[in-house]
Order: sequence, then C-alpha cells, then structure tokens
Amino acid sequence: MVYLDNAATTKPIGELTNNWFNSNSSYSNGNEIIWECKKTIAECIKVKPTEIFFTSGGCEGNRICIDTLYSYLNRPVLISKFEHKSVYTNNKAIPSNNPEYCMFINNETGYKFDISNCLGSDMVQALGKEYIDCSNLLCATFSGHKIHSYKGIGFIYISESIQKYMPDISRTMDLDKIIHITGRVKNVTENLTQHRDKIIQLRKLLFSELDKMGIDYKVNCDRIDSSIISLVINELGEYVCNRLQEKEIYISTGSACNTGKGSYVLENMGLSKYERDRVIRVSLDSENSMGDIREFVRELRGERVGEENLLNNTYT
Repeated sequence: MVYLDNAATTKPIGELTNNWFNSNSSYSNGNEIIWECKKTIAECIKVKPTEIFFTSGGCEGNRICIDTLYSYLNRPVLISKFEHKSVYTNNKAIPSNNPEYCMFINNETGYKFDISNCLGSDMVQALGKEYIDCSNLLCATFSGHKIHSYKGIGFIYISESIQKYMPDISRTMDLDKIIHITGRVKNVTENLTQHRDKIIQLRKLLFSELDKMGIDYKVNCDRIDSSIISLVINELGEYVCNRLQEKEIYISTGSACNTGKGSYVLENMGLSKYERDRVIRVSLDSENSMGDIREFVRELRGERVGEENLLNNTYT
C-alpha cells in the first residue's frame, strides 16, 4: 500500500495508554495529567498552559475560535476566501481580502499565508510542518489526526485576554487521547527539521520522476518544503484517484470535506472548471519512502484515458 493522502489524515503512531478513568474522578489524577499535558503543549507553541483547551478536533476548534472572536469583536469575523469548510461556512464569519482569522497552511494547495496581522489562525495543517509561535495571536486551532495521533482529539489556544468571550466547552476529557496527542505534539516539534528535510527530498524525487515519465502537470503552489502538492494533470482527478485506488495507492482531489462537491478554494484561486476537474492532491509525510514516490508516479503514468496535450505549455 502507498498512502499519499496525509493532509486528510495520518496513521496513528503508538498505542493508547488504556487510561479510561473519568478525568474528573478523584482517583484518576486526571486534573494533574491534563495540566502536565497542557504545560508540554504550551511550551511547544510558545503560550501559557492556562491558554490550552482540548477539543474533539479541528472543526470544533475552528468553531470555538470563531465564536470567541465574534463575541470579542461584537461583529462577524473577517476570514480569507481559502479557509476550511468549518470556517468558510460559519455564519459568524465573512470572507475578506484582509482576514482576521486565516489558516497558516492551506489544506488543498499547501500555500503558506502571512498571518502576522491576524487575530487567529487555523493551524491544523501547520503543526509538525512549520515553526509555531502563537504568542502574537489571540487564538489558534490544532488537530491530532494530522500528526499521527487519533481522530476525535485536538486542542485550541485561546489567549487569557479574550477567554471571557469563550462559549462553554466543559466536558469529560479523554485522558488516553490527551496523553497521546501531547506526545505527538512534542515529537513533531522536536523533529521538525528532520521532517522538513525528508519532505524536500520526497518533493524533489516526485517532480524528477514526473518529468522523467513525461507527465504534464501544473503545480498550484510550488513551495519547496510543502508536504501538500496540488497538481493539474491531463486526466480527470476523480478518475485518477479511482484508478490508483485499485492499485492500493491513495491520493485525493482535495479536501475530504469537499469530496464530490468541487473546490471553492481552487475556484477562488482562479482555476477554471476544466483545471479544477483535473486536480490531484499528493500529501507527503516523513513516514513515506522514496519507493512510495516511484511506485505512485509509475502507476500514474500507467494506462491513460487518451487525453493528449490538454495543458498549455506554460503549465509544465
């Protein structure tokens, strides 16, 4: 199996601890465990432990951040036109060319946004891939299953200065998953340089193999250290994904949340419908091998659907 859809989800690394006690019970030491986890995560993203809150994942985290900023600002939050669906469809947010809440790394193209003037950020795709410092933000969202932890666990950073505007998020905490995501946050932070070096090597090999095989493509975001690679090719994206799936090679056409609905992100980037229909997304991880890349390109070249010279030469 070749798995190249790591922007959608990653395979969990390491087992859960089987700490199934209720975190609020007197015998579980839950509060102490959670506090230590918050301290570890806070150190990794350069904030205070009191500013870390655990969630069920990126979608809930984005909702809480938008709700908090909406109450703080007393008006809709300005967002970019390229946000994840959980932000883009929030009725407390409106698209703007000067966003106050903006994703750091785009989940469909790998584009890196300048968030230096933002109040908050969706950092789901950035953790483990970029240096993270939230000290100049008011809020940020993170998710576990993008960094080899489990689905159903994430965390947010909310600055102490705006916590009084937060909605109620009290709940029974899943100690097992909190312990696991904390370990993964620490691991990806400590190994960031090695991860980026591996991604650069994999990207170089990918484009080298594409060129060697004579496959025409256009790169939607050509950033040398981006693990997310969005390509316009000469075949329908859905057809390619289905064809490769038969060979146990897994890629995507974009965000899993928009599967079958078309990408408003790519449309807002200016891609024509013709181009959008021919997009594939390859998302790499340091767990991938050089062999994965070679097998993917070999099978991508495979049997074609008869479309030739569909891309303008400027795309290659």
